[in-house]
Amino acid sequence: MNTRALATVGLLCALAATPTGVEAAARHHLPDKVYDLSSGSASGDRARGPRRIVATNLNTLRYDYSLGRIVAFAGPGDLWSHLLGATAVPPQQAPSVDVSTGPAQHLAPQTREAFEKACIQQEQKEKKVPDAFDPIYCEAESLSKLIRQETDRINDYAKDAHTARGTLSGLLDKVQKGVARVTLAGRMLKETLQKNSPVPNGTIEDIDRLLEESPESAFLAGTRADWASSQEVGNLRKNAGDLKSELQAAAGPYAQFLGEQSGAIATLSERLTATVGALKNDGASDDSVQACEGRIKDLARAQDNLVTASKLLQWATKENEDILAAIPDLEDGSAKQRAFAEARDKLLDWKARMVSLKARWVEYKTKLAADPGLGLSASPFSVEADGDCEFAFGGTKTTTVTITRVDQLPGNNTSPEQVLAVTIECTSPFTVSAGVAFSSVLQQEFAIRSVPDASGGAAVDRFVTVSKSNAHPVPLGMIHARFCEPNEAIALHATFGLAGNLRSQGAGGSDAEFLFGVSISLFRTMFITPGVYLGRRVDLSSGFKEGSAVPTGMTESPLRKSYQARFGLAITFTKP
Repeated sequence: MNTRALATVGLLCALAATPTGVEAAARHHLPDKVYDLSSGSASGDRARGPRRIVATNLNTLRYDYSLGRIVAFAGPGDLWSHLLGATAVPPQQAPSVDVSTGPAQHLAPQTREAFEKACIQQEQKEKKVPDAFDPIYCEAESLSKLIRQETDRINDYAKDAHTARGTLSGLLDKVQKGVARVTLAGRMLKETLQKNSPVPNGTIEDIDRLLEESPESAFLAGTRADWASSQEVGNLRKNAGDLKSELQAAAGPYAQFLGEQSGAIATLSERLTATVGALKNDGASDDSVQACEGRIKDLARAQDNLVTASKLLQWATKENEDILAAIPDLEDGSAKQRAFAEARDKLLDWKARMVSLKARWVEYKTKLAADPGLGLSASPFSVEADGDCEFAFGGTKTTTVTITRVDQLPGNNTSPEQVLAVTIECTSPFTVSAGVAFSSVLQQEFAIRSVPDASGGAAVDRFVTVSKSNAHPVPLGMIHARFCEPNEAIALHATFGLAGNLRSQGAGGSDAEFLFGVSISLFRTMFITPGVYLGRRVDLSSGFKEGSAVPTGMTESPLRKSYQARFGLAITFTKP
């Protein structure tokens, strides 16, 4: 490691240790560890402290986020499933009464005797039949009018029931439109939340679309939907209740009336048929015959109308019962009205949530324009947590930061979900590593060898060098004291190393050697340490030199060892 590299790392340490300006003050000198959660979650990561954990691009519109703890509550209930709408039994087809030959307006209430008396008076003027046949003719006419009078009254009840049905239909239509608006708004909200639009710009665009005033968005229309007014529902209940009483009062008497008048019609029809035969035998005019035959037809229609009116009375009673059964759903405080109000209030809550989120975003953008150093942590789409390293000098501290979210999506009852779990490690500045050092202390091995004499004489034992090295590896262990860490990749350490130089006896034997220097660590795992290597150098002692003759009786090379300081380089690793 050269001097220029050390200077570069030192400069980084100096810059990291002296943050300046507004950004430094805002961060409290804590570097940020940023996690972009737009595409998912992050779990099991470890970051070196001190750190500020910043989670960005959070979908704060859809989710509620909690920092550092698990939220112990279930997701929101599905309010939209309660919006079934107020429903009623559909109206039945009402039977119709044949009134084609009857008077255009209702008959004034009279008895059968009164009808018959009026008929005789009129017959004396018009002379439709001979005088002898006036009683039977007018008796038939009075019976037809009496039946018409009663069937008109039943028709009135049916008209009242039909009117009430129309009122109910109008209220149901209003309610169902309100329910439809709220349901559509809920569906639009749900689809928007499920889109996973880019955060934050896509989320803000979604909010603007949901809150569009002109033209009014379906979401806003849902927040303004109405239910039927209590006054309208109250009036309908009163009218239907009154009609119920009238129908109950009419049912029994009309059943008796139907039986009595059906018998009278049958008797009169037989008598009129005999009367027509008598008129023909007496040679009466065709007008007289046709007048009596017309009365027979009137009686037949009256019989049909009697039966039909009975069915109409039953229809009006059933229709009115259905109306009364449907009214409770429309009243304030009913289950369906409460479900509607609760769902609409939920839409209003979401509206307030969106308005607030957009306002905070606009405020953040304004502040960011004035102060570019504000940072991501101030964004309404971010969450932050600090992890400091205030602990004993030689100890170790870990802080686990978690971010949990609860899905507010309507209808989603999922449990809280952890989207971030980061452990901030504040380790001791002291580190132990092991590896190899390269020493430049001269290492040589001596031996005694028989060397031929240069003059051709007998061989002579001399001291010779059998190996020699100016750079050689040695195993060592090191202790590092971290004093600067500009980022997670690189740090500077003051280092002391102890090496074991394993040598043969001819090289002086094994010795402990030392390395002092400054280490550069890579990810606190690999250490590169240039420095001063203090190693043992071995030379011949007692004045002997390489090539000197070995005295008689000497069997080993006399050696002298001394420590020598030279450049050394170590590459070591921490334990995995």
